[in-house]
Amino acid sequence: STITLYENNQVMEGYLVRYNIYHNELDVTTQNGERALESSRIKSFVLRDSQTNMFVNARDYNLDGVPFRGFLELLVDGPTPLFKFTYLIIKNPDYQPALNTGSRDTRILKDDKFFYANGKELHETKSKKKLLASFGEKGNEVEKFMKVNYVSASNQIGLTKIFTYYNSLQ
Repeated sequence: STITLYENNQVMEGYLVRYNIYHNELDVTTQNGERALESSRIKSFVLRDSQTNMFVNARDYNLDGVPFRGFLELLVDGPTPLFKFTYLIIKNPDYQPALNTGSRDTRILKDDKFFYANGKELHETKSKKKLLASFGEKGNEVEKFMKVNYVSASNQIGLTKIFTYYNSLQ
């Protein structure tokens, strides 16, 4: 991995890391053992495994005027970047002893939301209609692209194609 810190844009390379979503930190394996790096110190990091994933600190962006918290995975770079935000949902046990139904275990689920940035402001990709409206005058061209290529705005693959095309128009 490659980690860029906010302090003097210092770069750390070649460490094994694991992104801890729950605690919002990076677990870094060094020669002296494993250490946790707080997200407030990390500007960005790149994971290099079977595919290369770049993550940027979300504190540089605002959602509804409030600084966002966590890391955003960069899916499409360009004038209007596309990000994926992964978060956890914790489901508490719902076991009913009288009926002997439900689950006794706490379940931890991962889910994703997709955002695009205009400057430093994040916007969630909630619906196709709102997404096309946000593209302004290029919305009609993007809509034609979606129809011709059978691209859906409801999944990561489709959104990646849409934003790659939209950024090529600018």
